[in-house]
Amino acid sequence: MNKYNTKMKKSLIYICLSLLSLQGFSQDKINKFSVDPIKLIGFNMTNFEFERGFLDGKLGVSFYFGRTAGATRNIGDYTRYIVEQNVSIKGYLKTIGMNSFWYGGEVLVSSGSVSHNENNKIGARNLGTLGFTTKMGYQFIIKSFYLDFYGGIGYALTNNLYGNVEYRGGYEEPQLLVVFGLKTGIAF
Repeated sequence: MNKYNTKMKKSLIYICLSLLSLQGFSQDKINKFSVDPIKLIGFNMTNFEFERGFLDGKLGVSFYFGRTAGATRNIGDYTRYIVEQNVSIKGYLKTIGMNSFWYGGEVLVSSGSVSHNENNKIGARNLGTLGFTTKMGYQFIIKSFYLDFYGGIGYALTNNLYGNVEYRGGYEEPQLLVVFGLKTGIAF
């Protein structure tokens, strides 16, 4: 019984290593893992994005997650605590593994709170935003290093996604969404 389990484990490890080595040498770069240093440093938002290429690298689907820490940075007169997730679909003029322009759209969901730095009676609690944005950008890939500049515009369908938003002091979240940034990471 033990001899059979050992052979099975060795066989599974051999098969896994074989598949990994075949994938590593037979395909172009079709995966990317990145962070947005502007959000990380500027807003103290831990974030990451994973993107997978399809259709020979002409199409990319990405998943993003970001969350501010307890010591978030002030933005103007306000402090924001945010958790956001989005799913993007991108089309590449060349491929996902090359220097290329890209365009696409995303669905985003975020939640959090906003408070005025000097007057805590101004702000919002229990925000929940559901929106759509269109984005475009240009990516540079040097060996496995990846750098992407992007920007876009969108619309928040609602800022009361969870049904219990509380606005204070005349503060309102805008419906117009403006997105921009820089992503850096690895392509593999």
